[in-house]
Amino acid sequence: MTTEAPLMHWTVQGMETKMRLQDALPLVSGDWIPSKKGCKKAIERGRVLLNGVAGHTGDWVEDGDRIALLQAKQIEPVNIPVPLRIGFEDDSVLVVWKPGGLHTSGSHPTSLRAQVASMFQESGAMDSLAHPEPAHRLDYATSGWILFGRTAAVLLQLNDDFKFERIQKHYLAIVHGASPEAMTIALPLEGKWATTKVTCWARGGIPTRGEGSLLHIETGTGRTHQIRKHLHALQHGIVGDDRYAAEQHYAGHGLLLCAYRIEFQHPLSEKTVKLDAYPPRKFTRFRWVKNALDAFAIQPLT
Repeated sequence: MTTEAPLMHWTVQGMETKMRLQDALPLVSGDWIPSKKGCKKAIERGRVLLNGVAGHTGDWVEDGDRIALLQAKQIEPVNIPVPLRIGFEDDSVLVVWKPGGLHTSGSHPTSLRAQVASMFQESGAMDSLAHPEPAHRLDYATSGWILFGRTAAVLLQLNDDFKFERIQKHYLAIVHGASPEAMTIALPLEGKWATTKVTCWARGGIPTRGEGSLLHIETGTGRTHQIRKHLHALQHGIVGDDRYAAEQHYAGHGLLLCAYRIEFQHPLSEKTVKLDAYPPRKFTRFRWVKNALDAFAIQPLT
């Protein structure tokens, strides 16, 4: 048995037949480990416990078994390419802005997680993590706020808050075409229900690519590439999306999707924390977008 505090733990429920750990972990971990490959790596690196004992990919898992994920080994310091922009900081929670073109976590040496680890070490709490751990992720190409937990208990609470949709994330996107004033997109993704709520803030021209729309977006769920897939399905692909590209793809400026606002209840103080940030400069290359952002009084991130 290990006494190391886990990052996450799950009890297997509703499993009618037993299955191997490498197959069971993606089902129980949800969005916490983003891929089957990531689950397999976590098991092979000794980060997954099955009923309190280090698990192996071929171990059998049955209904009622307990699976836990341990934190990764301490990260070596890295050189930070640009200064990190901190929206909120205390001994238990950290909120950091992730630029587009940067991985949230993973094995990438300059990921946001690695950069944060170089700046922030243990908080001093009894269950302090070796360094802050992200409670969620954003796509490589997407900019926006990332919420970190600095203690094991707080990280578990934040993960639950995301799971039960108690944390609000708001996005801005520029898409191709004239979007309706408002719409709710409810389409399953990879067999899981997903809902995206959209409000059109403005419309205008995209050079050589026709009409475009500035959208305010909220998601009740956080499936992989949810916003990009949902908008693409309705023929309103995000400008700069090279994966779910529209026919009139407008390339060269990156993905115009930004998680500009996050609002949550602090796990310890229970006070509401709300952070806004002005979207990256590439958004305001369109005058009609800048006018709309100014009209909604979104303040630049300092």
